[in-house]
Amino acid sequence: MQHVIRVSFGTILLLVPLLVNGEVFLYFDTASYLSRPAKVVRLIEAALGGAGPGAADAIWSEAAGAGTPGVAADFVVGGRSVFYGAAAWLAAASGHVASLAVLQAAATAAVLSLLWSLLPRPATAWFLLMVAALAILTPAGFFAALITPDAFAPLVILAAALLACAWPAYGAGARAFLVAVLAFGLLSHTSHLLIASCMVAAGAVLARISSAAGAAIAGRGLACCAGAIFFAGAASVAVDTAAKRLTGFDVISRPHLTAHLVDDGPGAAWAARHCEAGGATTGAAPGGPFAVCAFADRLPADWIAFLFSRSPANGAFAAEDAAPTLRRALSEEDLSFALTVLRDAPLATAGFLASDAAEQLFAVRYDDVPLAGGPLRERAGQFPFGIADGTGGRLAAAPGALAALSDVVELMAAAGAAALAGGLILLGRAPRSDMRRRTLLWVAGSVLLGVVLNAAVCGALASPYDRFQSRVIFLIPALAAVVWAYSALIPVRGWALTPPGRQGISS
Repeated sequence: MQHVIRVSFGTILLLVPLLVNGEVFLYFDTASYLSRPAKVVRLIEAALGGAGPGAADAIWSEAAGAGTPGVAADFVVGGRSVFYGAAAWLAAASGHVASLAVLQAAATAAVLSLLWSLLPRPATAWFLLMVAALAILTPAGFFAALITPDAFAPLVILAAALLACAWPAYGAGARAFLVAVLAFGLLSHTSHLLIASCMVAAGAVLARISSAAGAAIAGRGLACCAGAIFFAGAASVAVDTAAKRLTGFDVISRPHLTAHLVDDGPGAAWAARHCEAGGATTGAAPGGPFAVCAFADRLPADWIAFLFSRSPANGAFAAEDAAPTLRRALSEEDLSFALTVLRDAPLATAGFLASDAAEQLFAVRYDDVPLAGGPLRERAGQFPFGIADGTGGRLAAAPGALAALSDVVELMAAAGAAALAGGLILLGRAPRSDMRRRTLLWVAGSVLLGVVLNAAVCGALASPYDRFQSRVIFLIPALAAVVWAYSALIPVRGWALTPPGRQGISS
């Protein structure tokens, strides 16, 4: 019953930003997620009606020839989760798009409640105080109300940590819930899949080489995480296969690595040395001709412009003058170009990627995320069901308020990190026989690893962008609150020696 109370009131508290804003928060990517299911339905209808590839090409507009007259593309561009898109589309189609925000808030509150249940006496009032602080002083409530998969990034990290390191603490219902949240989070975005895969790989290696890790990491929990990863990967492959059958086209991805490396990085330096006019490379080039050379006169280029701008002045992958063959080549050569740049300048490339990962780790603002005002009106037609017909909401249309909230988040992140460090030092002084202490230490370590991996995956493999790290940063103050609450509950003259109690999802 206490768990139900915590989740119910925690959900309401996390929805405070939505209630203050008056509308769900929308972002550029929201339109893409909403458009995918509608296009899939139309593709199925076209296929059942016997329409040819030309109809599929028209329906799936990203397969168009990027403005090249008379040249048809033979691919569709992937990258947006159909699974999350289906959830968003169903919510919008029902006329209650905010229902998805409610579900995201409820999932966040439920996973946080399971973390809180690791305490010897998980007081509900203190839990709700923590959630209220997270909702107002961190981006937790904002991302719960933002219609993108970002809300599931921290849940993937926390669910994987709890399954692997706190398996004995939960009953079958709680475990099933954590696996379900993890699986849907992995289906929602490729970055989530990469983060969880690295976490599980690290856990498996540690359990193999360290007896302490082997005792702390539950094999069954790790296996459940691995199973969710395999399921999400297989489902993504199945979607790509189905898309190819429906459209007759291959599914390609955007060249994020290339875009990152040419964003004033070693990739741009490589192109300056080796690319010739017309897209060729000099004889001294170590990797042969690359499609990126066709855009050498536009480099260095901002990574967002390189991937998404249609302007011939600064765009590349989506530019109006980019032939479909060039777009396909940019995608297919993404990894090989990155490896060529790495071989050509290993220290500079490694340093560049590490520097961007470190920059991403501390980039936690979110004041530039929501759409409102002119930008929202310009894109209103891209959002189905009229969900972008409003103003964007009171908070979204108040840049000063969002800037102030982002300032608070930066302070909360720093204070949370300091508090967590102090709490872990105090917790480390407990007797090794205290199983709760061991569980909490390993959960905290796993979550911290996930936060660092989020920065590495997003900052190094894509490019540093505040939204990527701000989506998970509330995990730091949340962990600090749990660790200090645990230390406060330990008797002055002794430590609890019992293992964490088993918690059912409805307990």
